[in-house]
Amino acid sequence: MSTPRDLERARAGLVHRHAELRADLGGLLLEMARRDTFNLALLETKARAAVAVETEIAALDATLAAPAASVPAAVAMPSAPASCGRCHGEVPANANFCPFCGAPRGNA
Repeated sequence: MSTPRDLERARAGLVHRHAELRADLGGLLLEMARRDTFNLALLETKARAAVAVETEIAALDATLAAPAASVPAAVAMPSAPASCGRCHGEVPANANFCPFCGAPRGNA
């Protein structure tokens, strides 16, 4: 079984990896815009990789936050989604931007 310290180290590594993936995704999109050629499949693949790392971070956070004898994290209730202030689309609780119009979470 992993110790909390091991889990925190793993989380730090995932946070670093997530930052790299986000930077790569932004750079990729910028380069595609410069060339006026967009490969949506590639963007989707890169975005899915970043989302997968976010999911791993959330799982580690739940594990670290749970006392040893508590209910498993999978049973915890997720936060309610918000409504975007710009387009009124549903913004997931863990999203930083509206998935429909791209508005920052603060505008949702």
